[in-house]
Amino acid sequence: MDLKTDKKRVLILAKNQFNNTGYYHTDWLEAFASHFDCYFYGPEFSHFSAEHDIFNVLELASKDGEIDAIICATNWDEDSHHTEVNPCPNLDLSQIKDIPKIYFLNKEYKKLKERFEYCNRMGFTFAVTVNEKYKQWQSELNAKIIKLPFAVNPNRFKALETPQIWDFAFTGGLHQSHLDNRFSIKTEIFQQKHINKKTSHSLLGNSRLKPQYNKFKINWMEFGAKNWFYRSRLPSDDKYNLLLNQCHSFLNTRSAAGIINTRFYELMQTRTLIICPRDETDYDGLLKNGVNCITYDNPKTELFDILEMIKQENTIISDIVQHNYNLVQKHTYENRVRELISEIW
Repeated sequence: MDLKTDKKRVLILAKNQFNNTGYYHTDWLEAFASHFDCYFYGPEFSHFSAEHDIFNVLELASKDGEIDAIICATNWDEDSHHTEVNPCPNLDLSQIKDIPKIYFLNKEYKKLKERFEYCNRMGFTFAVTVNEKYKQWQSELNAKIIKLPFAVNPNRFKALETPQIWDFAFTGGLHQSHLDNRFSIKTEIFQQKHINKKTSHSLLGNSRLKPQYNKFKINWMEFGAKNWFYRSRLPSDDKYNLLLNQCHSFLNTRSAAGIINTRFYELMQTRTLIICPRDETDYDGLLKNGVNCITYDNPKTELFDILEMIKQENTIISDIVQHNYNLVQKHTYENRVRELISEIW
């Protein structure tokens, strides 16, 4: 078999998320499908049975050809349980020893010890992570660790010809139990009496920002923000892509456990300026101040001036967003799978 041209037959263990909202899980599954001859198996697929063992599954998967590898995708883990990782205890992958087994770590800020134990118990050949700490973890894992960062699906996130109506925006969670840099921005722009509110403006349109920040068009929406009908005010799918395009700049920080999240790539793809804390590393060239983003050390002394510069439509800004747009074209899930193939075979 020509490893460079012929598709490998791969068993993908995953929850069926092709039609759900966890879009980066779906993007991985679609990228696998474009590069491998895949057999998808797991909860929510019609052919799934909790009674199957791994040999039952391999028998199903092998009907159209011998299996060359097994991949546990990013959404395979049992995320809702406090301690359990394996969603299908009957599937003992340790019994399979003659083909590569790849385990995608996900949400490494939760149950990391349990995930390591699962990885070792199942005898995985490779473990994949986005986290920069992967070299520190190697001594705890029998599998070889591969760092494979998040990416973007250019069919999902696109640069649109739409007016940029917001100078600065943020959506998502503060995650104060893991990090404080998002809350430090909030305390700088919000009036203290509104610090526990989840949006920058009330439903009646009244500003909750400090007076000096009212000169900027700021859109701040945290998880839990509701509209008149008690539905989430945070956009999703095409509306989320539209919001990114409508913003001159967007606050983005590392997620919990120092993870460089998907939004960095999404902002690059939509030509939106990234504003983030100064970083001790540049994460493979993605966090260079004045090149990929605008960084700050202290929002109390720097944020206002940064937003002033953005409002003036400085040419530095346009150079950064164009540079990012050009750069992100290689940071796709399709290319991530190609990187994975080169590591495994």
